[in-house]
Amino acid sequence: MFKLSKYNYFVTNSNDELLLYNAMAGKKSFLKVRKQNKQQVEKVLKGIGEIEKLPDMLLSNLKEGGFVIPEAEDEKIKMRDLYLKCIAEESLHLTVLPTEQCNFRCRYCYETFSDIFMKKDIQNILLSFISKNISKYKDLHIAWFGGEPLIALDTILTLSEDIQRICHSHKKSYTASMTTNGYLLDTETFRKLLKANVLYYQITIDGLEESHNAQRPLRDGRGSFNRIIKNLENIRDEIKTRMFRITIRTNFSRNMLNLIPEYKLFFGERFGNDPRFQFFFRPVMDWGGERIEDFKEAIFEEELMGQIYSTIMASKPKLHFIYDDFLQPGGSVCEAAKRNHYTVMPNGDIYKCTDDFSKCTEGKIGYLSPQDGVKLDSYQCARWLCDMENCDMEDCFFAPVCLKECCPAQRVLHRKAKTKCPLEKRNLNMTLQLLDTENNIFREI
Repeated sequence: MFKLSKYNYFVTNSNDELLLYNAMAGKKSFLKVRKQNKQQVEKVLKGIGEIEKLPDMLLSNLKEGGFVIPEAEDEKIKMRDLYLKCIAEESLHLTVLPTEQCNFRCRYCYETFSDIFMKKDIQNILLSFISKNISKYKDLHIAWFGGEPLIALDTILTLSEDIQRICHSHKKSYTASMTTNGYLLDTETFRKLLKANVLYYQITIDGLEESHNAQRPLRDGRGSFNRIIKNLENIRDEIKTRMFRITIRTNFSRNMLNLIPEYKLFFGERFGNDPRFQFFFRPVMDWGGERIEDFKEAIFEEELMGQIYSTIMASKPKLHFIYDDFLQPGGSVCEAAKRNHYTVMPNGDIYKCTDDFSKCTEGKIGYLSPQDGVKLDSYQCARWLCDMENCDMEDCFFAPVCLKECCPAQRVLHRKAKTKCPLEKRNLNMTLQLLDTENNIFREI
């Protein structure tokens, strides 16, 4: 005997086909039900059709996707298991800021750009911490962050060489990622970073030249767009390995809404056929800091994200989007909510969250110092662990993805009584249709 999973979701696309998604199974569950099979599958998913009367082919696919489960299966137990695997994962994840300084002055940025670079004694303590503790973990991941981390390239390369040596000697795998504005990411630098095992990059490009330069100018006010695009084109053409991924994030403001077809054409022609380049969108939001006060007129209602998605789907050529990663089990949980994640500042202070450091000093959970080595406050660390009780949606279908608290900073720093649902859930209908149209990753039945 079988029953429906409580983590099912479905939407009808523009071709009158059914797109199916199960949050406990993630991208493995993506199914597209053709029109001739839609009615009987939809009836079952709505609870008004008998599961056992489905044709074997349809029932088999629904079982494989996690939409139909054995009658005796308790999904609460599966949720507890998922929580433990996600929050107490066996990897050590360090977000490291070699500097808070930046060569950009983005209009919505919350950072204060302290002119601090990580000194050698702090670097040595960090390396000592990794060396002494790496044996406890399955592997290590370093996320280079800033400011603009490439301003401190020498520090990154020096630390990376030592970290690789430590991991090799302990027989632990090591990977790294970087959030960079891309302005200094020429091919020579990129090759050095690949040798340092920096394989994943996030670069924000806010639309086309005019809008990007208005929102993300250099420190002296000059535009940054053309050099970033040239760097990415050179990487595309000169770097032959397929072992890296560059994710282009675009923060949409109100004045960009009419430029979406041009945006799609520009980036699609340059990067649409190269799977190493992927995309995702976010609305410009108030992330804190003082600059946003002069930019609030550009913030638009979140509901307009659906308009952006629909315009993207109606435009050519195709782009590859990473929203399926966000729809994986645990895929919308912030790294700060996980036990073995720490953010190391250039002065040695340790945080969980990369939110506005200047106003959130209470987010500090420890420090590195030449006198004391590494000191962590276990209570402050524990406050950040994902709290599934901080959501009032008891049987939410999306719970396996966000664990009912995607952003613990809402609770710890901003004193929100209840957590806000992830953007992907709030726009799930259009997100699934976008993945179907652009990525073509739904298996048809």
